[in-house]
Amino acid sequence: NLPPELCIGETITLQASPAGGTFSGPGVSGNTLNTAGLQEGTITLSYFYTDNNCSDTAYAQVFIKNCTGWPPSDDFSQWILSPNPVWNSQLWLQGSLVDKLNFIRLTDIQGRAKPLRAIRLGNSIQMDLGAVPAGVYVLEIVTSQGTTHFQKLVILENH
Repeated sequence: NLPPELCIGETITLQASPAGGTFSGPGVSGNTLNTAGLQEGTITLSYFYTDNNCSDTAYAQVFIKNCTGWPPSDDFSQWILSPNPVWNSQLWLQGSLVDKLNFIRLTDIQGRAKPLRAIRLGNSIQMDLGAVPAGVYVLEIVTSQGTTHFQKLVILENH
């Protein structure tokens, strides 16, 4: 269940079947892959399993990338995003830069864009997330000045 790409600084839990084997590779400790301290590029992970007299090793590769702005390191203090986590289908974005907004994009943790309807109401933007399933997402806000802001967004089950 390894994604094709991970950002430097991300940590994921490794899983394989059959259970009970051993993971190894750069950044691996037990069944955890921590990409902090790794360089950008492709790494190879292995999973060794033995049962009675039968053993096998599986290999998987993942590209570790330097994701500028992720984890969020920019100044998101210019924005108010509420509610976060989202428990209904409505999300509001407010801030002094709303009038300089170029675009907003919502992506899942694999980087796939999700449907997002946004309506500007004065110094606020109302976003309808009714078509987005529960999960963890990244909201990317790009201003007309070329600055990009990232914010983790959690959407709960019962929206």
